[in-house]
Amino acid sequence: MQRRVRLRKLPHPIAARSRCRVTVCIAVVCENGKKLVAVSDMKVTFGGMHSADEVGQKNTPISANWCVLQSGDLVDAPNIIEDATARLSSLPSATTAQATAALHDACLERHKRQIDAQVLARYGLTLADFLQHGKERLTEHMFDQLCDEISGVKVATDFLLIGFEGPEAPRIVWVNGDKAPARYDQIGFCAIGSGDFAAQAALAFHADRGNMGANFSWTDAVYCACDAKFRSEYASDVGKQTHLAIYEYDKETLMISPLRIDQDLRTIWEKHGGHRVPSSIAKLLPEITYSPSQFGTQDGWQRFLGKTPTERE
Repeated sequence: MQRRVRLRKLPHPIAARSRCRVTVCIAVVCENGKKLVAVSDMKVTFGGMHSADEVGQKNTPISANWCVLQSGDLVDAPNIIEDATARLSSLPSATTAQATAALHDACLERHKRQIDAQVLARYGLTLADFLQHGKERLTEHMFDQLCDEISGVKVATDFLLIGFEGPEAPRIVWVNGDKAPARYDQIGFCAIGSGDFAAQAALAFHADRGNMGANFSWTDAVYCACDAKFRSEYASDVGKQTHLAIYEYDKETLMISPLRIDQDLRTIWEKHGGHRVPSSIAKLLPEITYSPSQFGTQDGWQRFLGKTPTERE
Protein backbone atom coordinates (compact mmCIF):
# COMPACT_ATOMS: atom_id res chain seq x y z
CA MET A 1 0.00 0.00 0.00
CA GLN A 2 1.43 3.33 -1.03
CA ARG A 3 1.82 6.08 1.54
CA ARG A 4 -0.56 9.04 1.16
CA VAL A 5 1.34 12.19 1.92
CA ARG A 6 0.18 15.56 3.13
CA LEU A 7 1.61 18.50 1.25
CA ARG A 8 2.00 21.98 2.65
CA LYS A 9 0.50 24.72 0.51
CA LEU A 10 3.12 27.16 -0.75
CA PRO A 11 2.60 30.55 -2.39
CA HIS A 12 2.40 30.59 -6.17
CA PRO A 13 5.75 31.63 -7.66
CA ILE A 14 4.07 33.18 -10.71
CA ALA A 15 0.46 33.95 -9.86
CA ALA A 16 1.18 37.30 -8.21
CA ARG A 17 3.52 38.48 -10.95
CA SER A 18 2.42 41.49 -13.03
CA ARG A 19 1.17 40.55 -16.47
CA CYS A 20 1.66 42.43 -19.76
CA ARG A 21 -1.53 42.85 -21.78
CA VAL A 22 -2.32 44.05 -25.30
CA THR A 23 -5.70 45.13 -26.42
CA VAL A 24 -7.43 45.22 -29.86
CA CYS A 25 -6.83 43.37 -33.14
CA ILE A 26 -9.08 43.47 -36.23
CA ALA A 27 -9.15 41.44 -39.45
CA VAL A 28 -11.29 42.10 -42.55
CA VAL A 29 -11.67 40.16 -45.83
CA CYS A 30 -11.83 42.19 -49.07
CA GLU A 31 -11.14 42.20 -52.85
CA ASN A 32 -13.31 39.13 -53.50
CA GLY A 33 -11.29 37.18 -50.97
CA LYS A 34 -7.94 38.07 -52.49
CA LYS A 35 -6.82 40.30 -49.61
CA LEU A 36 -6.98 40.53 -45.82
CA VAL A 37 -6.62 43.79 -43.89
CA ALA A 38 -5.23 43.50 -40.35
CA VAL A 39 -5.31 46.41 -37.90
CA SER A 40 -4.22 46.56 -34.26
CA ASP A 41 -3.17 49.04 -31.62
CA MET A 42 0.44 49.07 -30.38
CA LYS A 43 -0.09 49.55 -26.66
CA VAL A 44 1.13 47.22 -23.92
CA THR A 45 -0.26 47.44 -20.38
CA PHE A 46 1.93 46.25 -17.49
CA GLY A 47 -0.15 45.08 -14.56
CA GLY A 48 -3.04 47.42 -13.79
CA MET A 49 -1.40 50.85 -13.62
CA HIS A 50 1.37 51.21 -16.20
CA SER A 51 1.31 51.15 -20.00
CA ALA A 52 3.39 52.07 -23.03
CA ASP A 53 2.17 52.85 -26.53
CA GLU A 54 4.05 52.07 -29.77
CA VAL A 55 5.85 49.03 -28.28
CA GLY A 56 3.55 46.09 -29.06
CA GLN A 57 4.00 44.21 -32.35
CA LYS A 58 0.79 42.19 -32.51
CA ASN A 59 0.93 40.35 -35.83
CA THR A 60 3.55 37.67 -36.38
CA PRO A 61 4.11 35.27 -39.31
CA ILE A 62 4.03 31.58 -38.32
CA SER A 63 4.19 29.97 -41.77
CA ALA A 64 3.97 30.83 -45.47
CA ASN A 65 0.72 32.79 -45.99
CA TRP A 66 -0.22 32.54 -42.30
CA CYS A 67 0.22 34.96 -39.40
CA VAL A 68 -1.34 35.56 -36.00
CA LEU A 69 -2.70 38.67 -34.35
CA GLN A 70 -2.49 38.49 -30.57
CA SER A 71 -4.44 40.15 -27.80
CA GLY A 72 -4.25 39.57 -24.07
CA ASP A 73 -1.29 38.37 -22.05
CA LEU A 74 2.11 38.90 -23.65
CA VAL A 75 3.78 36.59 -21.13
CA ASP A 76 2.43 33.49 -22.87
CA ALA A 77 2.04 34.70 -26.47
CA PRO A 78 5.71 34.47 -27.61
CA ASN A 79 6.03 30.87 -26.40
CA ILE A 80 2.77 29.87 -28.07
CA ILE A 81 3.73 31.53 -31.37
CA GLU A 82 7.20 29.96 -31.32
CA ASP A 83 5.70 26.52 -30.68
CA ALA A 84 3.08 26.91 -33.44
CA THR A 85 5.77 28.08 -35.88
CA ALA A 86 7.88 25.01 -35.09
CA ARG A 87 4.91 22.70 -35.60
CA LEU A 88 4.37 24.16 -39.09
CA SER A 89 8.03 24.44 -40.10
CA SER A 90 8.09 21.18 -42.07
CA LEU A 91 5.03 22.09 -44.15
CA PRO A 92 5.64 24.06 -47.36
CA SER A 93 2.01 25.18 -47.46
CA ALA A 94 -0.20 24.60 -44.41
CA THR A 95 -3.92 24.02 -44.75
CA THR A 96 -6.41 25.84 -42.54
CA ALA A 97 -6.84 22.70 -40.42
CA GLN A 98 -3.08 22.29 -39.99
CA ALA A 99 -2.44 25.95 -39.10
CA THR A 100 -5.39 26.00 -36.70
CA ALA A 101 -4.34 22.75 -35.03
CA ALA A 102 -0.75 23.96 -34.63
CA LEU A 103 -1.84 27.15 -32.86
CA HIS A 104 -4.55 25.46 -30.77
CA ASP A 105 -2.20 22.66 -29.67
CA ALA A 106 0.50 25.22 -28.83
CA CYS A 107 -2.02 27.00 -26.57
CA LEU A 108 -2.88 23.71 -24.84
CA GLU A 109 0.79 22.85 -24.36
CA ARG A 110 1.49 26.27 -22.85
CA HIS A 111 -1.45 25.80 -20.49
CA LYS A 112 0.00 22.48 -19.29
CA ARG A 113 3.39 24.09 -18.74
CA GLN A 114 1.85 26.90 -16.70
CA ILE A 115 -0.03 24.39 -14.56
CA ASP A 116 3.25 22.58 -13.89
CA ALA A 117 5.09 25.83 -13.13
CA GLN A 118 2.43 27.58 -11.07
CA VAL A 119 0.95 24.68 -9.11
CA LEU A 120 2.64 21.28 -9.34
CA ALA A 121 6.40 21.78 -9.77
CA ARG A 122 6.93 22.80 -6.14
CA TYR A 123 5.58 19.39 -5.15
CA GLY A 124 7.78 17.55 -7.64
CA LEU A 125 4.79 16.71 -9.83
CA THR A 126 3.78 17.22 -13.44
CA LEU A 127 0.22 17.34 -14.76
CA ALA A 128 0.66 13.84 -16.22
CA ASP A 129 1.81 12.54 -12.80
CA PHE A 130 -1.05 14.26 -11.03
CA LEU A 131 -3.73 12.91 -13.37
CA GLN A 132 -2.35 9.36 -13.28
CA HIS A 133 -1.31 8.96 -9.65
CA GLY A 134 -2.65 11.96 -7.75
CA LYS A 135 -5.62 10.28 -6.07
CA GLU A 136 -3.58 7.37 -4.78
CA ARG A 137 -0.57 9.37 -3.61
CA LEU A 138 -2.24 12.45 -2.07
CA THR A 139 -4.77 12.96 0.68
CA GLU A 140 -8.28 13.70 -0.53
CA HIS A 141 -8.06 17.24 0.83
CA MET A 142 -4.77 18.00 -0.93
CA PHE A 143 -5.95 16.43 -4.18
CA ASP A 144 -9.08 18.61 -4.15
CA GLN A 145 -7.04 21.67 -3.24
CA LEU A 146 -4.65 21.15 -6.14
CA CYS A 147 -7.59 20.57 -8.50
CA ASP A 148 -8.96 23.98 -7.45
CA GLU A 149 -5.59 25.63 -8.03
CA ILE A 150 -5.18 23.95 -11.42
CA SER A 151 -8.62 25.14 -12.53
CA GLY A 152 -7.54 28.71 -11.75
CA VAL A 153 -4.56 28.63 -14.12
CA LYS A 154 -5.39 30.42 -17.37
CA VAL A 155 -3.51 31.29 -20.53
CA ALA A 156 -5.17 34.65 -21.04
CA THR A 157 -4.22 35.19 -24.67
CA ASP A 158 -6.51 35.32 -27.70
CA PHE A 159 -5.32 34.95 -31.26
CA LEU A 160 -6.70 35.70 -34.69
CA LEU A 161 -5.10 33.27 -37.10
CA ILE A 162 -5.30 34.91 -40.52
CA GLY A 163 -4.02 33.76 -43.87
CA PHE A 164 -4.79 32.01 -47.13
CA GLU A 165 -5.33 28.42 -48.18
CA GLY A 166 -5.23 29.55 -51.81
CA PRO A 167 -5.33 32.70 -54.00
CA GLU A 168 -8.98 33.44 -53.17
CA ALA A 169 -9.36 31.45 -49.95
CA PRO A 170 -8.87 33.86 -47.02
CA ARG A 171 -9.19 32.58 -43.49
CA ILE A 172 -9.89 34.22 -40.13
CA VAL A 173 -9.85 31.82 -37.15
CA TRP A 174 -10.22 32.76 -33.50
CA VAL A 175 -8.05 30.59 -31.23
CA ASN A 176 -7.34 30.73 -27.50
CA GLY A 177 -6.93 27.12 -26.34
CA ASP A 178 -9.77 27.42 -23.84
CA LYS A 179 -12.55 26.80 -26.37
CA ALA A 180 -12.70 25.14 -29.77
CA PRO A 181 -11.35 27.39 -32.59
CA ALA A 182 -14.00 29.37 -34.46
CA ARG A 183 -13.96 30.44 -38.13
CA TYR A 184 -14.95 34.01 -39.04
CA ASP A 185 -13.91 34.21 -42.71
CA GLN A 186 -17.46 33.56 -43.92
CA ILE A 187 -18.64 36.51 -41.84
CA GLY A 188 -15.73 38.46 -43.30
CA PHE A 189 -14.42 40.20 -40.19
CA CYS A 190 -13.54 39.71 -36.54
CA ALA A 191 -12.08 41.68 -33.62
CA ILE A 192 -10.51 40.55 -30.35
CA GLY A 193 -9.22 42.30 -27.22
CA SER A 194 -10.62 44.71 -24.67
CA GLY A 195 -11.81 46.97 -27.50
CA ASP A 196 -13.55 44.16 -29.39
CA PHE A 197 -17.13 45.18 -28.56
CA ALA A 198 -16.79 48.68 -30.03
CA ALA A 199 -14.76 47.40 -32.98
CA GLN A 200 -17.21 44.58 -33.81
CA ALA A 201 -20.14 47.00 -33.58
CA ALA A 202 -18.46 49.40 -36.01
CA LEU A 203 -17.59 46.60 -38.44
CA ALA A 204 -21.15 45.23 -38.29
CA PHE A 205 -22.47 48.75 -38.98
CA HIS A 206 -20.26 49.09 -42.07
CA ALA A 207 -21.24 45.64 -43.36
CA ASP A 208 -24.93 46.44 -42.85
CA ARG A 209 -24.61 49.83 -44.57
CA GLY A 210 -22.75 48.38 -47.54
CA ASN A 211 -19.52 50.23 -46.79
CA MET A 212 -17.41 47.06 -46.79
CA GLY A 213 -17.62 43.38 -47.60
CA ALA A 214 -15.63 40.49 -49.02
CA ASN A 215 -16.26 41.81 -52.54
CA PHE A 216 -15.37 45.42 -51.71
CA SER A 217 -12.04 47.12 -52.41
CA TRP A 218 -9.12 46.99 -49.99
CA THR A 219 -9.29 50.79 -49.64
CA ASP A 220 -12.85 50.52 -48.31
CA ALA A 221 -11.78 47.74 -45.95
CA VAL A 222 -8.83 49.78 -44.64
CA TYR A 223 -10.99 52.81 -43.87
CA CYS A 224 -13.72 50.74 -42.16
CA ALA A 225 -11.17 48.73 -40.16
CA CYS A 226 -9.45 51.95 -39.03
CA ASP A 227 -12.81 53.44 -38.10
CA ALA A 228 -13.45 50.36 -35.94
CA LYS A 229 -10.02 50.68 -34.34
CA PHE A 230 -10.41 54.43 -33.68
CA ARG A 231 -13.78 53.82 -32.04
CA SER A 232 -12.33 51.05 -29.88
CA GLU A 233 -9.87 53.55 -28.36
CA TYR A 234 -12.60 54.56 -25.93
CA ALA A 235 -12.21 51.13 -24.31
CA SER A 236 -9.69 50.63 -21.53
CA ASP A 237 -6.07 50.07 -22.54
CA VAL A 238 -6.51 50.51 -26.33
CA GLY A 239 -3.59 52.58 -27.61
CA LYS A 240 -3.87 55.41 -30.11
CA GLN A 241 -0.99 54.26 -32.35
CA THR A 242 -2.09 51.92 -35.13
CA HIS A 243 -0.37 49.04 -36.93
CA LEU A 244 -1.87 48.12 -40.31
CA ALA A 245 -0.97 45.42 -42.85
CA ILE A 246 -2.59 44.21 -46.07
CA TYR A 247 -2.03 40.55 -46.95
CA GLU A 248 -2.44 38.69 -50.23
CA TYR A 249 -1.69 35.08 -51.14
CA ASP A 250 1.99 34.61 -52.12
CA LYS A 251 2.44 38.39 -52.37
CA GLU A 252 4.56 40.84 -50.42
CA THR A 253 2.79 42.43 -47.48
CA LEU A 254 1.69 46.04 -47.88
CA MET A 255 1.69 48.42 -44.92
CA ILE A 256 0.73 51.94 -43.93
CA SER A 257 2.93 53.56 -41.32
CA PRO A 258 1.43 54.66 -37.98
CA LEU A 259 2.59 58.17 -38.87
CA ARG A 260 0.56 58.29 -42.10
CA ILE A 261 -2.43 56.72 -40.36
CA ASP A 262 -2.42 59.59 -37.87
CA GLN A 263 -1.46 62.32 -40.36
CA ASP A 264 -3.84 61.29 -43.12
CA LEU A 265 -6.40 58.64 -42.22
CA ARG A 266 -7.25 59.90 -38.74
CA THR A 267 -7.48 63.48 -40.00
CA ILE A 268 -9.96 62.46 -42.71
CA TRP A 269 -11.88 60.31 -40.23
CA GLU A 270 -12.16 63.17 -37.72
CA LYS A 271 -13.49 65.41 -40.50
CA HIS A 272 -15.91 63.01 -42.19
CA GLY A 273 -16.65 60.47 -39.47
CA GLY A 274 -17.19 56.79 -40.05
CA HIS A 275 -20.73 56.65 -41.45
CA ARG A 276 -19.45 56.26 -45.01
CA VAL A 277 -16.15 55.89 -46.84
CA PRO A 278 -15.01 59.31 -48.18
CA SER A 279 -14.30 59.37 -51.92
CA SER A 280 -10.77 60.72 -51.28
CA ILE A 281 -9.74 57.43 -49.64
CA ALA A 282 -9.55 55.50 -52.93
CA LYS A 283 -6.92 57.95 -54.23
CA LEU A 284 -5.03 58.50 -50.98
CA LEU A 285 -4.38 54.94 -49.79
CA PRO A 286 -2.45 53.63 -52.83
CA GLU A 287 -0.14 56.64 -52.43
CA ILE A 288 0.76 55.92 -48.78
CA THR A 289 1.08 52.13 -48.79
CA TYR A 290 4.54 50.57 -49.03
CA SER A 291 6.11 47.11 -49.05
CA PRO A 292 9.21 45.97 -47.13
CA SER A 293 11.23 45.99 -50.36
CA GLN A 294 10.37 49.66 -50.87
CA PHE A 295 11.35 50.70 -47.37
CA GLY A 296 14.56 52.73 -47.39
CA THR A 297 14.11 53.88 -50.98
CA GLN A 298 13.19 57.47 -51.85
CA ASP A 299 9.68 56.39 -52.80
CA GLY A 300 9.39 54.25 -49.67
CA TRP A 301 10.41 57.13 -47.41
CA GLN A 302 7.83 59.34 -49.10
CA ARG A 303 5.11 56.77 -48.54
CA PHE A 304 6.19 56.08 -44.94
CA LEU A 305 6.77 59.63 -43.73
CA GLY A 306 4.91 61.87 -46.12
CA LYS A 307 8.24 63.63 -46.70
CA THR A 308 11.70 62.44 -47.65
CA PRO A 309 14.40 62.51 -44.92
CA THR A 310 15.89 65.66 -46.56
CA GLU A 311 12.55 67.45 -46.61
CA ARG A 312 11.94 66.55 -42.98
CA GLU A 313 15.24 68.18 -41.98
